[in-house]
Amino acid sequence: MSDTSNPLKLHHTILKAAARRGIYFIGTPEGNFRLGKTDDATVLSVEEFDRPADAFDAFDKGEVTFQSPKEEKTAPAGKCGVMSTGYHDRYSHNPHGPGSNDPLDCALRDNFCKPVGRGKTKVDVDALKATGEANKVWRTTWEVLNPGLQRMNLANRLRAWLRNNEGEIVLCDADGSGIVASRFGIEYRSKAKGKKAK
Repeated sequence: MSDTSNPLKLHHTILKAAARRGIYFIGTPEGNFRLGKTDDATVLSVEEFDRPADAFDAFDKGEVTFQSPKEEKTAPAGKCGVMSTGYHDRYSHNPHGPGSNDPLDCALRDNFCKPVGRGKTKVDVDALKATGEANKVWRTTWEVLNPGLQRMNLANRLRAWLRNNEGEIVLCDADGSGIVASRFGIEYRSKAKGKKAK
């Protein structure tokens, strides 16, 4: 029969000494101990201890730091989740919404994202497909993706096409008629030398 009130199997005198101090012990996967506060179950000690006696000594000397587990899991400096803060700031804070905010991205949003109310937009998938087909970059595999991913993939393929070709691309309506023909400020890179053409 297991004892659920003392899962770490600590001696009763240790448990009483901890209760007098207003703390309790939590085991770690490595077999060490961390301290918790009985009056605030949301905080744990940052430090780990090999023995309860070491924990008591550090606690009595005021050498134990308590903080919420949520505070411990902060992103490293220069990171915002998995994305570096530079990219996060560049791609998430622009007038057209999340995206690269280059002239091509802005043109795609202006031409293919229609407002539907409450600050939301709807992507015109038919116009995206017509644009992709007119520029010979559309992939039928994109049709299973959500409209935002279709727009992102089309923008990436059009950027690649502009870097590797000297012509212009055409943005189309849903019926296939061209609206805009431009390079959108993207320079052609000469394939011969791998450098930008002047």
